[in-house]
Amino acid sequence: YENCTDVVIANGGTATCTITNDDDIPPTVEVDKIADPTTLAEPGGSVTFSVKVHNASKEAVTLTSLVDDVYGNLDGVGTCDVPQPLAADDAAAGGDDEYACAFTKTVAGNAGSTHKDTVTATVVDDEQDTDTDEDDATVTITNVDSSIVVTKTPSPARTASIRMSGME
Repeated sequence: YENCTDVVIANGGTATCTITNDDDIPPTVEVDKIADPTTLAEPGGSVTFSVKVHNASKEAVTLTSLVDDVYGNLDGVGTCDVPQPLAADDAAAGGDDEYACAFTKTVAGNAGSTHKDTVTATVVDDEQDTDTDEDDATVTITNVDSSIVVTKTPSPARTASIRMSGME
């Protein structure tokens, strides 16, 4: 029998089963991207994007690529550095099955506009099987009421003097 799960043996009977240990478990990666802050007053400003990659598979993998659709290859950007080894999923938060990095960029726009970008993580296992996942973060630009300050300065600066006569 190739599959021993459905074998029924009668009293006194025998059966031979072949069990193959196939450790070719496909990798599974999960990525999470967060923007801080998620809103900026126009015209914009600095935003820190945090990226967390989690190996959700039961065997170790290597994070081979971390790419943002707006900012490009994140290797060497901020604290991001690939490749990175990721241990097998340990079902606990944090640990060697996760990798986190962050980078800061300027986001600009007019009131009401949004800046959405997506990061894609790619992992590979020891059998060269790959998996990818992506997540996005959005920053919204809010309105700032218009205001104006006018300062008037004569140029060149002049002073006036008044002569008064008949005063003693």
